[in-house]
Amino acid sequence: MVKYSAIESNIENGGSVLMEYNHMKEIYFSPTGTTKTIVNEITKYFSRKKEEYDLLNNPPEEEISFGNEDFVVVGMPVYAGRIPAVCAESLSKIKGNNTPVIAAVIYGNRDYDDALLELKTILGENGFIVISAGAFIAQHSIFPGVGYLRPDIKDKQAVRRFAKDSCEKFESIPDIKEINFEVKGNFPYREPAAIPLNPSVQKTCRKCGLCAGICPVNAISTEQPEKINRKVCIRCTACFTACPTNSRGFSGVRYALASKIFEKKFSARREPEVFL
Repeated sequence: MVKYSAIESNIENGGSVLMEYNHMKEIYFSPTGTTKTIVNEITKYFSRKKEEYDLLNNPPEEEISFGNEDFVVVGMPVYAGRIPAVCAESLSKIKGNNTPVIAAVIYGNRDYDDALLELKTILGENGFIVISAGAFIAQHSIFPGVGYLRPDIKDKQAVRRFAKDSCEKFESIPDIKEINFEVKGNFPYREPAAIPLNPSVQKTCRKCGLCAGICPVNAISTEQPEKINRKVCIRCTACFTACPTNSRGFSGVRYALASKIFEKKFSARREPEVFL
């Protein structure tokens, strides 16, 4: 495992790529946009052109296949130390054929627990060859005071360094089928934990329905978007980001108390961890 801190070089500060990969693909699930940001930072080292698969807005209905001429970057958020079940379901429909892939998980500065191992395992079982893997930090989606405004400049420098190292590894190995490395995590995976906090909707809601359209688990009624199926909701906060009037969020005394406790325990800055 490698931990990246502040890095300084041409490429890490936004310099040009070393080469162009013609079959670059990126796959992500990014309710708040931060997972997409990390994936984009990795991808642009390899190519200015890429094909995007946004699993939040366009979950696959049929199987998607990639070949060994493709190069894929997959980024997933971490919820309570795991890959969200809705993401795992979408990934089950994405197949490779000895396709090189970079795996990345993005978490809110607490811990990524078993999520990176889970993602690496899913990709391997689906015919991909994982070249490298990394865990990166973003602003926490439920408690935004933790990891505030991350990924920041230091994070993006670390991502670029990771992309550079991944590229060099890929170019140096005659047969990628020989690649074998371990990542942090445990098996069996930790049990998914329910989040005992519920989103609320303010009176400023205009009932435009954007939240219902973006919800990955259909927990919001199109006819009555102020109503949320709390048993189905995964607290991804995609509806918060989509709301044009900022009418959706977490609030109340219980949330305020939980936020204070969480920030006290997990505000110390964590750095990206990568595995090559």
